[in-house]
Amino acid sequence: MSTPSSRKTAITPVHNSPRDGAGPTDDGGDPQQQVREPEALDPTQQVWMARTTLLILNLLLLLGNLIHLFVDEPHEPSHPIFSRPAWNGDYDESHIEILGHVQLVAATIMLLFLWITRHAAVYGVWALVILAITVDDLLQIHERGGAVLVSALGLPAVAGLWPQDLGELLVWAAMAFVLGIVLVIGHLRAPRYARGDFWLLAGLVAFLAMFGVGVDQLHVIVEPHVPPLAGTALALLETSGELVFMTLIVLAVHQMAIRPKMPLRSAPRHPGNLSR
Repeated sequence: MSTPSSRKTAITPVHNSPRDGAGPTDDGGDPQQQVREPEALDPTQQVWMARTTLLILNLLLLLGNLIHLFVDEPHEPSHPIFSRPAWNGDYDESHIEILGHVQLVAATIMLLFLWITRHAAVYGVWALVILAITVDDLLQIHERGGAVLVSALGLPAVAGLWPQDLGELLVWAAMAFVLGIVLVIGHLRAPRYARGDFWLLAGLVAFLAMFGVGVDQLHVIVEPHVPPLAGTALALLETSGELVFMTLIVLAVHQMAIRPKMPLRSAPRHPGNLSR
């Protein structure tokens, strides 16, 4: 005769483990229909996803600018969306200009973080330079300063430039002189590992100035002497160049922040000290 404990053991149902695939799971679902949750993107994939998203956003705004130039012609019907002046990147407070400012502010903030974390003042110097470029464009400092110079000095028209354009160039030159001195000091005091970053930012900002100042003034000079289509093409070139290099600046600064730390190279030993 079985004892009560042995009878209890005999009638206890045995359930297969869910990992055997023969029984119900805890949540009542069919184990054969369960799908494994996908893993998160690795850091490299996340970086490229963010960069690709930003580049696509830039391309979409440039495409909107191009559509605006076509539908804004006098003989074209007005478009309910793309006929708005905000789509023209050549205008202040346009969608493209706002995106460019956001990117430059983001680059400034990241450079400040690099300055604090790496204790290299050269990143802080570049943060100051990029912030100055952003504030100048946002507050139209060179336009206001140019108007003041025209009124105070009676600037003449030179080489196809209106007095206002000449005044703006003089303000830009003064700003470049002051910021250039700061940059030279920052470069001389920069650690060796940061000097490559210095020259990369110098090249990108130089190209940004070439489009923002050089192509802009070239547009002013040649516009009265070329067909309207050529003038429109120059305006689009200026807008595209500025936006592209603003984007490259923020991407370059982000790459500086996520770049793996370079190992320090030890000094080579003297041949006489080499063990045999």
